[in-house]
Parts: sequence; structure tokens; C-alpha cells
Amino acid sequence: MGGVSEDAEIWRCGITRGVLHAGLLRSSLEDIPAVQEVGFALGIGGGFDIASMIFCLHYAFESDITVRMMLENITGALKPGGRLIGCVPSSKVIGEHIREFEATVGALQLGDNQPSVVAWGNGIYNVRFPGKTPLHGVFDRPFGDRYFFSLAEAVEAPEFVVPWELFCDIAGEYGLELHYSKPLNEVWEEDKDDEFLARLSKEMGVVDAEEHSS
Repeated sequence: MGGVSEDAEIWRCGITRGVLHAGLLRSSLEDIPAVQEVGFALGIGGGFDIASMIFCLHYAFESDITVRMMLENITGALKPGGRLIGCVPSSKVIGEHIREFEATVGALQLGDNQPSVVAWGNGIYNVRFPGKTPLHGVFDRPFGDRYFFSLAEAVEAPEFVVPWELFCDIAGEYGLELHYSKPLNEVWEEDKDDEFLARLSKEMGVVDAEEHSS
């Protein structure tokens, strides 16, 4: 698919009438009747227990405006004590890949005459930074560091780096507190032998019958 997947900017909430699709990054959810039915109040909190943003939160980091609109919608919908569950590409790991690329082709230069397109990947996924790339993988800009990500038979989209400490600071302005953060590979190593999760990972095709990860 070309461009950003529609799901990148979709808030999905399971309610009795089904699934609600609505823009999350560029407009408020407060005027949507189905959201009002559950509860939505800026600065106070609504009636939702959980907001789930799995591999989509980073699309908000195009600008300060889209990040803050996302957080207004999340905190306006969540009830006090509610949970935001998210998963984003690690800015630390992205920076490590840029430094590995630098070590291979020589130091990158900031500016329009950067000699090489920074890219890495394998037969399953690919990442490519068009144009200027932060030197040494240090993301000084809070927003707008764009790269292109492709995943075989699933995703072909521009995405944005999420400077993690900055995101935590901005989220704190909206009353959110970080309770848990861990790389997915560590989560996998800790939980892969759980009976329920092991069975689920096979059903989802995460591992094959011989328990090799796909």
C-alpha cells in the first residue's frame, strides 16, 4: 500500500455497537456521539479503561500539533487510572543502526549534499532515511525526523522517530505516568514459555510448529 496506512491514524474502541473509526491526530473525538456515550472530557477524563496504540503512536511525531492532539484525545477519553498501551520503534535502536551505517560507509554529513541514503533491513523489513539524516543517530529535533519503513506483505509507509524521553515529558504534561517500558525482544524472552502465550504465538504464526520465530 502507498503512503500512510489509514489505521495509522485510527482510534478503535470496542463498544456494544461495534468498532468506531475516527481520526485521532488532527481532530478531537469529543463531538463523536459514540465517544460521548462512553465518556469524554478534556482535562478531566472520560469513561474508557484502555487506549491501545500498537505500532501507530509514532505517526503522531510529524509535528508538535499532532502529538498534542493525540494526547488530548487519549487523556480526554481515559477514565482516571486508565491505561495507555503502546508500542513504537525504538529511537535508540534506530540510532544504533545509523551509527553502524556510518562506520561502514564513512561519517555522514548534515546538509543537502549527504553522500549516501541511510538504509538497512533484510528480506522481511527495510528502513530508509531520505535526504538528511541526524549525524551519529542523535535526534536533536523533537518532531519531523521521517523515515520510510516497509514490511513484507504488510506495510509500506513513512514513519517518524519518537525521541523517547521527550515523549515521556510531553505525556507527563497531560497527566500520564510511565509504568512499564521494555524492548519487545526482552518481553518475548520473558513470556514465550507462558502456556497461554506460547499457544497464542503459534496460532498467530509468530513461531512455527518447531517454535522457531518467524
